[in-house]
Amino acid sequence: MIHKLLNNRYEILEKVGEGGMAVVYRAVDQVLKRNVAIKVLKQTFTGDQEFVINFVNEAQSAASLNHPNVVNIFDVCEEEIDGQLIHYIVMEYTEGRTLKEMIDERAPFPDAQIVDIAMQIALALRAAHGNHIIHRDIKPQNIMINRDGEVKVTDFGIAKISTSSTITYTSSILGTVHYISPEQAKGKFIEESSDIYSLGVVMYEMATGKVPFDGENAVAIAIQHIQHDAPAVKDFNPNLSEGLQYIIKKALSKDTADRYQNADALISDLKTYLTLTMQEEEGLDQTTVMRPVPEELIVEKPKESVAKSVYVKEEIEEPAKVEEDHRFRKIILPVLLTLFLIGAGFFVIRGALLSDEPEVTEMNTVEMPNLLGLTLEQANRRGEEEKFTIEVTEERNSASYKAGEIMEQSIAAGERIPEGETVQVVVSLGQELVKVPSILNITQQDAESALNRVGLEVREVRQEYSEEYNEGMVMRQDPEPEVEVPVGTAISITISRGEENKPVTMPDIRGENQYDGMRTLNDLGLSVGQVSSENSDTYAEGQIIRQSVTPGTDVNPQTRIDLVISLGAEETEPPETEPPKTEAPPVETVRYVISFAPPEGRPEGEDNYQVHIVKVDQDVSEDYLNREYAYDAGNQTITIEDTKGLHFELYINGAFIKTVSQKEVTN
Repeated sequence: MIHKLLNNRYEILEKVGEGGMAVVYRAVDQVLKRNVAIKVLKQTFTGDQEFVINFVNEAQSAASLNHPNVVNIFDVCEEEIDGQLIHYIVMEYTEGRTLKEMIDERAPFPDAQIVDIAMQIALALRAAHGNHIIHRDIKPQNIMINRDGEVKVTDFGIAKISTSSTITYTSSILGTVHYISPEQAKGKFIEESSDIYSLGVVMYEMATGKVPFDGENAVAIAIQHIQHDAPAVKDFNPNLSEGLQYIIKKALSKDTADRYQNADALISDLKTYLTLTMQEEEGLDQTTVMRPVPEELIVEKPKESVAKSVYVKEEIEEPAKVEEDHRFRKIILPVLLTLFLIGAGFFVIRGALLSDEPEVTEMNTVEMPNLLGLTLEQANRRGEEEKFTIEVTEERNSASYKAGEIMEQSIAAGERIPEGETVQVVVSLGQELVKVPSILNITQQDAESALNRVGLEVREVRQEYSEEYNEGMVMRQDPEPEVEVPVGTAISITISRGEENKPVTMPDIRGENQYDGMRTLNDLGLSVGQVSSENSDTYAEGQIIRQSVTPGTDVNPQTRIDLVISLGAEETEPPETEPPKTEAPPVETVRYVISFAPPEGRPEGEDNYQVHIVKVDQDVSEDYLNREYAYDAGNQTITIEDTKGLHFELYINGAFIKTVSQKEVTN
């Protein structure tokens, strides 16, 4: 497939990935001059209508989404290449790595990175679910992360557009077995929370470097999803915060009622994960197709009545001593008991005497509220009410919190603190702003590079005619240069299509030298058609006698103009005498090699194109070759042996192409 041209537009450059159903290539869009990704369905599945439908569904599903965390779909096509029908999707090209590659390289991730990646995936799912699209195949292999840390969810190949809140799909289970939800493994109802379960597995893997369930085959793994609780995250990563442990455990709940019901609920907890407390509650890499796990293989676990607790640790009693010292039991112990009874009696009597005095109270404490999302003014007011003080330790940019909102607090919500305690907070500066650079009068590829350098990207590309900007150059951008926008903002650009084709007034080139007339036509955007010759008593040899379009007529650019060239006056009598023949001295000859290819933009219905080669000896020009070549004949090479000092001009369809000079001496 490398260097194949698809749809007469997309040139395949290299293979960048391969999954269970398709191969992904990097290609260049020769119209918009940008890199794109081409996902080509494997030939194994082109005869399987179900797979073809699933493959097309990917484009239909994702194309309806417009979200920065979802890969954009540009086109979906089928085409015959080398005698084989191929199905492919053209999509946004993301330079970066898959989340799976990153996990394999450096998991477990720190808390902040897990939250950042999970938040972006959840935002993508929220957009998809809002369009009644359930992904059904969330896994690290389908999550791309670019060099700026931006997440792109891809591969909607097995997503279905739902018409209600759930999807029934009992004939087969599509998905990667390590990441499927219990209800998906059973072939039962699939809903928004099914994607949340898969995201929970992804978070588990980011936190531990392992998937929660593994086995010898797909069925064994699926049964574990249905029947077993995932091993505690803290067993593999004791440094993970309690809040994230709680979120992952809840996302992996077997019962959909106990799970996050939608992406919004998950996003809310991710924003406040530092304040959450972990509660113990009751309770293969490529995409595959498998049958639902048979009911007889599923063993339902009896529900246990276990009280909820917060990390309860059992005390280990020290072993009793076997022997006691005789001296201690007989002498020291009675003395100590006597002293203890005397002391106890003293405090009882003193308590009775002082019973009328007021009781000594413990230090007053308050419960720490959740300050995240509050403005500094609101937090200070809450502190006055609850008797604690606020100290701002840092201000940072944030994509999740608005400017002025508290994004971190040093004491988790729910903890008891003494009155007057100082709580340290971090205040959001809002999203980081950058100035939009000027990308006018440069190519789209250069514009994308300039925007990417400051954290921006191209979202929408339009094309318009322009007399001011050359074809292929950016002629307009929105927002305009120097405007401050948040990092990640998508910029719309308009690319010039060059000047709109306007009619050309046909000049009068009769009487001009043939080659001067051809250059005149070429300068006006017209082309030379058929060239013929005849004798003329009026026009000197080499002059244009007639032109196929009347002077003064308006014609469209690239109109082909036929010409008739004078051969001079016809000879009526042979010359009286012929000059004596003499031996010409040997002349040193050289080789001129003229290579050319069929012109682009083959007109409809045309099989041939016109080639003129003009021999120029100092100021004298003469027609060396004037003939047609077939478009389908491919590249051509003409070798001419002639005297030194000449050059040859090549014209194709009347347009000047190049000048060829001496190649090499032959004798």
